[in-house]
Amino acid sequence: MRLVCAAVVLGVLGFAPAAQAAWSPPERVGEPSRLLTSPALAFTPDGRGLLTASLDPGVFGYTRRTPGPSTRLATLAPGGGNAAVLGTARELVTIALHGDQTIALRERWVRNDRDFNPIVRLGVSIGTVEAPLGTFVPLERYRGGEAQLAANARGDAVAMWTTLDRGRYLTRVAVRRAGRPFRRPRTIAFYREDAGTGARGEALAIGPDGRMLVAVTHDKRRAPGRTVRRVRVAELRADGRLGPGRVVGRHLG
Repeated sequence: MRLVCAAVVLGVLGFAPAAQAAWSPPERVGEPSRLLTSPALAFTPDGRGLLTASLDPGVFGYTRRTPGPSTRLATLAPGGGNAAVLGTARELVTIALHGDQTIALRERWVRNDRDFNPIVRLGVSIGTVEAPLGTFVPLERYRGGEAQLAANARGDAVAMWTTLDRGRYLTRVAVRRAGRPFRRPRTIAFYREDAGTGARGEALAIGPDGRMLVAVTHDKRRAPGRTVRRVRVAELRADGRLGPGRVVGRHLG
């Protein structure tokens, strides 16, 4: 569902496919690891690349010895080749580029609750391709859920995450305009798992002009085992409030 929602919001914003070019020969970046997952690439306007791959925290998750997600970082020279491994970054969830600067979404472990679920401090930082992680700026504490980040070339950005609060899963967002800090987080949707009813943010995108769109699923349980789901795409305003949007799909499960 999240992949479908991402395709919808990117299509609405009018992102065009990149021009095709020849691939360079494969190159090994660092030592192989069976624990590396979710590789991702981002590029600067002059063709330098930043490669990230997550390290599985293992059975025990976050602890005092491993107080947040770990990510392997490497840079790529323009045109491919000459990869340089920067090492392992603690706390990094995801990272985006604008120009040769980075916007990083990060998690810092605080403690585990009675069920051993992590309570973390979500934050952001600004850096460069060569030094991707700058000063940690906290956004809020939350019970770790899925977090996403989108940014455009001029430095506008939006972060979205899910947190559990008194039996409800809240979808929260924080917006940044180019050259400014992130605004205070806002709740744009909530979902009650016990009732099978509510709304959740699924995907987000931001255009070159700073226009932000969010795909939200709305569930309503009609009977045990039967739920009506609507997918709505709405514009996210600069203050973090969600606009009216339009329904782009329905599903009966």
